[in-house]
Amino acid sequence: MNGQATNGEVMNNRKVLFVGCSLTADSGFVPTNQVKYHWPHLFCNHYGYAIQNAGIGGSSNEEIFHRTTEILCNNQFDLVIVMWSDALTRKWVYFSDNNVDDFTILNKGNTTGFMPNQYAAEQYAKLHYAHFNNNFINIKRWLLHIVSLEGLLKSKNQPYIFINGFNNHINDIIGKTMFDLTDELKNMLDFDNRPDEFIISKLSSLQTIAKQVDCNNWLNFIEFAFTDPFYFIDYADDNIHPGKESNKKFYLTLIEFYEKFKLL
Repeated sequence: MNGQATNGEVMNNRKVLFVGCSLTADSGFVPTNQVKYHWPHLFCNHYGYAIQNAGIGGSSNEEIFHRTTEILCNNQFDLVIVMWSDALTRKWVYFSDNNVDDFTILNKGNTTGFMPNQYAAEQYAKLHYAHFNNNFINIKRWLLHIVSLEGLLKSKNQPYIFINGFNNHINDIIGKTMFDLTDELKNMLDFDNRPDEFIISKLSSLQTIAKQVDCNNWLNFIEFAFTDPFYFIDYADDNIHPGKESNKKFYLTLIEFYEKFKLL
């Protein structure tokens, strides 16, 4: 190491890519506070690394997967840090305007982003969450995105760290049987209406994919997510996202993990 940096000074030419949702993009801080308190800045300032932050507020995990993959097609970094978002509720869609890739964010009853027809977006959201939002599939596809992105990163010899920003029920899945499922997992698996063999098969399919995940590259695959009360102990400037002390606590945990990670 070249020593700890101060005041955001870059002391070497190493660059870190960050990808995620608002927890990665800004975590609710105004710009002047973001550079002082936000965990990606704290991390890079600690080591004197340059920062490239591709996080976007409201990102779905599918969008995080696609954007990270696209960036890696033409770039190499000294480290990639991906903080995964809410796997259950967030969906990104695109209007049919030709040659336009601006996005519309659906998050339960909320619609934000690019909306040339807000009424259409709101109606689409109502239909989606009423009839097409399958949380079993949401979890399954998120796990598949994790495994797929890991494969790309490893094929490029790209060092990376994955982080759970939200509790996406991994602890409710790994090592569980149909007899000790949480109410949320029972609901996802339609526990009350399906035969035991069906429940066991669907739970096993999630567990089989989860076993493919390389936990050596995870800060918290089965530990506390950034939005769990373990880290989320105060609020940022918007009174919604994790605040100064939350980011500090998380950053210190990341530093501790990274020091061990470098030895792998």
